[in-house]
Amino acid sequence: MQSVETGKTVKISKIKVKDDYVIIEYFVDEKRTAKLKVLYQAYEDNYFYEGVIPEETFKKLIIDNAKYQIKAYVTNLMIKKPYSKNEIIYKCNEKFPNNIDLIYEVCDDLEKKRIIDDKEYVQTFLEYFNSNLYGKYYIINYFKNKGIDEEYINQIKFLDKTECEKAKKYFELIKNKYVSSNYVKQKKKLSETMLVRGFDIEVINEVLSSLKLDPTIEKENFEKELTKAKEKFKNDKEKENRIISYMVNRGFSYDDVSSYLNKEKEEESKND
Repeated sequence: MQSVETGKTVKISKIKVKDDYVIIEYFVDEKRTAKLKVLYQAYEDNYFYEGVIPEETFKKLIIDNAKYQIKAYVTNLMIKKPYSKNEIIYKCNEKFPNNIDLIYEVCDDLEKKRIIDDKEYVQTFLEYFNSNLYGKYYIINYFKNKGIDEEYINQIKFLDKTECEKAKKYFELIKNKYVSSNYVKQKKKLSETMLVRGFDIEVINEVLSSLKLDPTIEKENFEKELTKAKEKFKNDKEKENRIISYMVNRGFSYDDVSSYLNKEKEEESKND
């Protein structure tokens, strides 16, 4: 906010009205002048002519102008997309530093007029998250991070049936993403992805119970990874242990790997 360091009056030397703003030229001292650009609405609310005016009138013009600027900025923000009150205050504070009291005053007024409406904001994004298959924990954390009042968050109803339906639909969308992995790894990756999406672990386990083991694919994955492991550790002194460790880290059973390697050794012994 621009300040005016004068006595109890301010001398206005020139007023120039543009389309939606006004340029006011005033005396800082006997020799120097300065210019103040204000929105026309602010000038209209504090209308005066060229000449000497009370300092308080000039200060009020500066304050009202700052309020109108903040209001115009917020209105333009809200036209583009919904924002929570907390988000708007943060953005305004970046745009108009050192005006936090005026920012709160303007935002409180806009909230009373329901131009800023956190309750409506919750409903808008709740519809979006539900239609795009996000789980309840993602939704709750999102609103908390946006500074939404706990009162509005606690009013959201998360039905177990609805959460399970969303999780099943989301599972159908992503299940083929990890099909090249073995069963254990598939299940682990799917579970992690669904957790990030915000679904409850019990819901995830229920949905993943439908994941079926395909013996053919499992065998192919096993042999593919085993071939990689053998090549990787072919010159290692602890070759067998390293191979087993490698395979277990990729989700294969220790007993299955160990048993497979033992059978290979038996076959090699017979051939010898």
